[in-house]
Amino acid sequence: MIILSNNGKTNRLMSDIESSLKLEDKCILLDGLASVQRITEEDIPEKMKKQITITSLSKKAIMSIPYFQDIKIPSGTSKGKMQYNRRIIQKNCLTSYDEDEIDLDSNYGITRKYFTCDSFIRVPILCEANSVVGWMSVEPFEINSLNACVQNAHGSVLVCGCGLGYVAYMLAQKEEVKKITIVDNNEDVLDLYKEIIYPQTPNHDKISLERKDAIECIQQDDLPFDFINLDTWNDTFDMVYPYIQGLLSAQKHPDTDFTYWLEKTFYTHMQRELLNGLVNQRNHTNKLPYIQEMAIIANYMINTSDATINSRQSLNEFLSIENIKQKILEMAIQEPESLERIRKISKKNRDDSICFINQYVKSKEFPRLR
Repeated sequence: MIILSNNGKTNRLMSDIESSLKLEDKCILLDGLASVQRITEEDIPEKMKKQITITSLSKKAIMSIPYFQDIKIPSGTSKGKMQYNRRIIQKNCLTSYDEDEIDLDSNYGITRKYFTCDSFIRVPILCEANSVVGWMSVEPFEINSLNACVQNAHGSVLVCGCGLGYVAYMLAQKEEVKKITIVDNNEDVLDLYKEIIYPQTPNHDKISLERKDAIECIQQDDLPFDFINLDTWNDTFDMVYPYIQGLLSAQKHPDTDFTYWLEKTFYTHMQRELLNGLVNQRNHTNKLPYIQEMAIIANYMINTSDATINSRQSLNEFLSIENIKQKILEMAIQEPESLERIRKISKKNRDDSICFINQYVKSKEFPRLR
């Protein structure tokens, strides 16, 4: 079990972390509000500004990407329960720009990255009919968070999750990519893509589509792919179980390169959950976890790691991505019952979160930042 040294340096460090976690509660509220109502830079309390970066973008820069030049998506087109629609990005309002990062060298605060646009714009979104929750949109956050996949893909590529076909579009333009297989278990999503986006995609002869469950696909003994991108979740609240399955598959197939949408954010939030667990241990408290599935992993790590934290260096070693990844794989093998708990919670959280957001937006009863 992790031991926290009872010395002045460690106590000061943990007190600083506790303060950062209290500020983090406010930043999570800002994240939520920015996604459903108009929040400008002037609305941000002064004490929160140190945890935020804001990039100014023009409408011209956002709308000039190659995907928008080639792909025209008629709003309102639907198949079954799925439809193409438009997401509105308001002028001068905060919108997510890139993945969260934690500052391990200073106060352990999480930096949120937003952008503002100089004009009102509409971007395409894939969503369920009568829902405000998008499965995917093409906008700066999606583009930035998929850069690792787009830059590193090569050879024969498996794309897990169809979405609006942005990844397939970008990969089809790369000479290093010879073949792209898209798998998705939603027939309506595939039908929309085949009818609207696929014919407009340059080099679409590289692309094939299969209706399959992505997790079952990557669990096969034979994976005839050089590169796999896994993106079958809405957000970090429902990515934990499929992400772990991806890590297990990557361990089993070392000759195949894997990327995962939101992986950087996943580890940032895992580090936050570990810090929360350590503060609870130090103070003999039971502060609720930020993400329940991640708390299961954090508790496993704290209870099974044989280490003493007596400095920033020893804490950062415990929080390192390499250590977290190793312990996740260990837990998945040693405690399959924990993995099953995570699977059940992930599915429930996804369904509950979508229902909550839809009801929340329709009610228009928003909490205040200050």
